[in-house]
Amino acid sequence: MTDRHQVKAGEHLFRIARDNGFRTIRPLTDDPGNAELMRQRVNPATLAVGDEVAIPTFEPKQAEGTVGRFNLFTLAGSGLFLNLRFLTTERRPLANRAFRLVMAEVDPAGPKPAPPESGVTGAKGDISAEISIFDIEGELIVRATDDAASRPVETIKLLVGLLDPPNTIRGQQVRLNNMGYFAGFSDKDLVQLKWAIEEFQADHGIKATGRTDDPVTFNRIAHEHGDLLPNEKVP
Repeated sequence: MTDRHQVKAGEHLFRIARDNGFRTIRPLTDDPGNAELMRQRVNPATLAVGDEVAIPTFEPKQAEGTVGRFNLFTLAGSGLFLNLRFLTTERRPLANRAFRLVMAEVDPAGPKPAPPESGVTGAKGDISAEISIFDIEGELIVRATDDAASRPVETIKLLVGLLDPPNTIRGQQVRLNNMGYFAGFSDKDLVQLKWAIEEFQADHGIKATGRTDDPVTFNRIAHEHGDLLPNEKVP
């Protein structure tokens, strides 16, 4: 029997799968009841509040072992990686900059911080860090040089699971803001969003219409933002 789960703010398919006993998202993405959802959303990390996810029945598995001998069992799993790239307002990478990342998991008593992770941004201003499926927020500090004692130049609050699909107004606003195009902060800032879309379109060789319902534009926004692969498209 298949249950239905209505997506709440901050949820993504990886967390929904784990909350229902699955170690990977494959049982959910392979379920026929989720075929239309995956066609619409494409990226399992960018669901919309109110989306319905079909939850198949969890089938416990059994395995045999030999008494008196060492038996090795391998569990399938799917880790999550936080991939970020930092650019200046002139679109130049913030390369070789020390950073400090602290993520926090959901906890009944409030967000539970994990041990901090430190490193240096790559040549393209990029970082990649494995995070918990249950992480809900984080703080990232980027410094002026590769010296961890140098002055901080950016302190960024990270919110996991709150990126809406790219064909939504809120999804386009967040992506454009992240990329340096000021697009407003609510669905009432439609004029500011239109200007930001026009600026993005002009920068990427797309006819400047400012429309939020243009698939060419909102897919290009998601491609440039990095949450859609080059061969992926949202309808």
